[in-house]
Amino acid sequence: MKVKSSFRSLWKYLSIYKKNIFLILILILCTTLLSLAGPYLMGYLIDNGILKGNLDLVVKYLTILGFIYLLNSLSSWLQNYLMTGVAQNSVKKLREDVFEKVESLPLNYFDTRPIGDVMSRMTNDIDLISNSLTQTFIQVISSVLTVTGILIVMFSLNWILALSLGLSIPIILGLALLFSARVKDNFTKQQESLGTLNGVIKEGVKGQKVLRVFGAEHHFFERFEKANASLKHNGIKAQAVSSSMTGIMNFINNASFAIVVLIGGILAARDYITIGLITSFINYARQFTRPLGQLAGQYSQIQSAMASTDRVFEILNEESEANIDDPIDKSYSIDGEVIFKDVSFSYDKKVPILRNISFNIKPGKTMAIVGPTGSGKTTIINLLTRFYEIDEGKIYVDDKSIKDIPKNQLRSRLGIVLQNNYIFSGTIKDNILYGKEDATNEEVINAAKAANVHDFIESMPNGYDTKVGKGGGILSEGQKQLLSIARTILSDPDVLILDEATSSIDTKTELQVQNALSKLMSHRTSFVIAHRLKTIKNADTILVIKAGEKIEEGNHNELMDKEGFYYTLYTSQMKNMK
Repeated sequence: MKVKSSFRSLWKYLSIYKKNIFLILILILCTTLLSLAGPYLMGYLIDNGILKGNLDLVVKYLTILGFIYLLNSLSSWLQNYLMTGVAQNSVKKLREDVFEKVESLPLNYFDTRPIGDVMSRMTNDIDLISNSLTQTFIQVISSVLTVTGILIVMFSLNWILALSLGLSIPIILGLALLFSARVKDNFTKQQESLGTLNGVIKEGVKGQKVLRVFGAEHHFFERFEKANASLKHNGIKAQAVSSSMTGIMNFINNASFAIVVLIGGILAARDYITIGLITSFINYARQFTRPLGQLAGQYSQIQSAMASTDRVFEILNEESEANIDDPIDKSYSIDGEVIFKDVSFSYDKKVPILRNISFNIKPGKTMAIVGPTGSGKTTIINLLTRFYEIDEGKIYVDDKSIKDIPKNQLRSRLGIVLQNNYIFSGTIKDNILYGKEDATNEEVINAAKAANVHDFIESMPNGYDTKVGKGGGILSEGQKQLLSIARTILSDPDVLILDEATSSIDTKTELQVQNALSKLMSHRTSFVIAHRLKTIKNADTILVIKAGEKIEEGNHNELMDKEGFYYTLYTSQMKNMK
């Protein structure tokens, strides 16, 4: 994106506050005019008051100057106050839109992007935009108006001095254009490196237990060092280009100021201009070089902000999942018949994960899906929930293609219990309520009782209002699983999906979980992905998947009689358990 395109994207959020921005521009103009009046009146005061000994005029103009500087300060404070409000409100809306967009993106978006980079765009990049709007917006406009106003005033006073100062402008503009691409490119790389580093840090913090168990802290630290070094390298390059540009600008400004002083001194010595006029010019020269220097620094900030804007709007311009925001019909329900017909799928469109999978499960029945790790079991569930779209074939729910059912409507009737269910920070009650936000206390308690977790909750210090910590840190894996089951019971789904729901808990807790799951599965169409084959012996149908293909299907006894792949898996597990 170019600067114009980036600003056009941001203007969508700024334009909400047009009235405030218009008032800010008026205040900037007033501040600029007041700052221009000061040197002119100072020169007049010297020529007609001090040099002529007119004390009354000196007092009068000093009073006027004091009033002007006071108004200038008040105007500056008010415009900064208003701009802070505009920037913060605009950025708040931008953050909300980015977060809402992230929540609506298809899962395959995150398959190829580090979570840390996405988080960096939502935090660091947006903060940089916020700072630039708050600090740079007013300065840029004020600097441009100040430079323009000073040139007009100076040319009206003495064209020779004005021309000597104005010659620096085309040089500065030329350098700005020359540095433009390099500055923005380097700041973009810096922000990308920061996103990568955030991703590494996030993985390192979340994976502390694994790193320590395997003694891999040093190995992971090397990965951190590499990402950190990349950020340092790109940061140095970005700041080096920016600083070199600022340094050159300052040199040009100081040289211009020295030329004005030199030429002004010569003209004053020959009586071509008055002492008051040369004083006014020196003050104007100071005011002229300061905003030019600021523009040089602001230019780098603008390029950095535009690089961040591009990164943020890359997310906003991504295509959301279809129908994700459609209203959910709470009266909608499904009987629970599910048909897969010659379904094939690949995550990367290259390596096939599923090949021509077909099956039919009747309402209220239970289908177990078994097979080696990586065979495609969870992928079947991902396709049923429409987290991913199939490449070939058809999936029907109650004789209706799932492509004809809005995603959020379909998912509202599916209940999922995963191997590692995420527990959100907040209270126990808050986590159960994710199943049904408007549930009553009685419904929450009944769900907890059905999940065999009510007694445990009541034993906690604050019962249902006990805070569980980040990620449910105060809970055991079994307790987390029982809470997730309660959450699913509360949602009252028509189709239940259990993905390795008991594989990460101990045998004692497994009995509690199995009892809770049995209640949950009663009279519901259920899909069970299980590694422990003894837990699915009573399934109505067992689907055996290997290398993405269906190789067997039947109930436990039928598959054992065939003495095929399932028979081998089952007997092998039973031997290992003895």
